[in-house]
Amino acid sequence: TQDELLKLVSTVSTCKPAGAQWIGGGANSHVAKITFPERSNVALKVYAQDDVHDRYFSEQRAFELLSACGEERVPRALGGDSRLGVGLVSWIDGTGVDSPSSGDMDQVLEFLASLHRIRTNPGFQNFPKASAAVLSGLELQTQVEKRLFLLQSRAVENPALFAFIQNQFIPLFEEIKAWTRQSWPSNDFASNIAADKLTLSPSDFGFHNCIRAENDRLIFLDFEYFGWDDPAKLCADFLTHPGMTLTVGMKRKWVEGATHIYGVEMRQRLEVAFGLVGLAWCLIILNPFRRDRSLARRIFNSESGGDSPSLLGDRLVSAEKLTRRLKASYDCFDSFLQQESESV
Repeated sequence: TQDELLKLVSTVSTCKPAGAQWIGGGANSHVAKITFPERSNVALKVYAQDDVHDRYFSEQRAFELLSACGEERVPRALGGDSRLGVGLVSWIDGTGVDSPSSGDMDQVLEFLASLHRIRTNPGFQNFPKASAAVLSGLELQTQVEKRLFLLQSRAVENPALFAFIQNQFIPLFEEIKAWTRQSWPSNDFASNIAADKLTLSPSDFGFHNCIRAENDRLIFLDFEYFGWDDPAKLCADFLTHPGMTLTVGMKRKWVEGATHIYGVEMRQRLEVAFGLVGLAWCLIILNPFRRDRSLARRIFNSESGGDSPSLLGDRLVSAEKLTRRLKASYDCFDSFLQQESESV
């Protein structure tokens, strides 16, 4: 309610707001716009609880450090209460990036190049790994196996889901797993990449987490999963993320630009790893089928009415689409790039 929101604001701000309004959110966080009579507007974020990754710390500390490094393309951290998982960041006026241009891709790549350059800043030395970071091929495979186990063991009763997992997903996973292990660069599937090859990654990175501000400048949001990661994982996530719609030309520009930033060795890992990364996204798409995830979402966003049958059906269709794309191209990166991606 409005009264509850205003009370929440009072726990993290000494200034009395002129207004407060929930504006959105999802499985990751809930966001409200807070207006003040004599200061700039702010965004209040209620971070979803995560037993594995401290989302409040990742975003608030990342914005603090990036600001100290002179980075102005992210919001400013304005404090909060880590115990409650409630934080304030500067409000950004702008619009979503629904139809990204070539110039937008240039901005995205320039931002990642900046993150890679400042990774040697002492403030980042002890920063945690990004959420779902993978430092080896084996770790990537294990991550998919864990996601599959959690889905199978915690899914609601759904014959269509069961059929998809047994008849489509698992056979393809076994196929891609064997090919990836055999094809991993330098036959070094189980070894972590060197620390100096890691990069600072927003993790959930893409145009879906950007705001187009004044003068077409992109501002990058949602650093709840920020931390150290293999840039090949970052690049594969960008290409296979279900919320991204990229033309063939945009995908090629992304890969060439990322190779320029991170090097040829990253490109070699990317060309082999993207199949398993895509399978991980298939399982993430299906998270609403999990009893623990659907319950958490209902508690966090009670007005949504939970996960309706239509939502679950749409998620299954989306996972099937991505699975088909991967089956057709997992062993040929160029073939994958040639596919016209669609938001699922």
